[in-house]
Amino acid sequence: MYASLEIFVGVPGIYDDAAKVAANAPERYKGKKGFKTAVFFSDKARNEYGLLAIWDHKADVEAFRKSFPPPKGSKSSLAGTFFEQRTFYVNNFFSADKPASKK
Repeated sequence: MYASLEIFVGVPGIYDDAAKVAANAPERYKGKKGFKTAVFFSDKARNEYGLLAIWDHKADVEAFRKSFPPPKGSKSSLAGTFFEQRTFYVNNFFSADKPASKK
């Protein structure tokens, strides 16, 4: 399993645009090969926004990113933001309703 982390560090005043992007994001991810779940987060005071998503395979994350490139420059409603994407191998996944794996 893999986790993808996407972080936006914005300029002051982009909260409303960031909230719109987050509100529409489930449709971007829904039904994509290998996608499991995601959590969106924000810190309005620091102008930081992000998403942590869980995927079956690294190739699934990469294929998704190619189909939806990160926002860049003035073409984005989040123009002026810093954008970072990272992918991590998940070697021990657990949640409140699912015990940790024993790999």
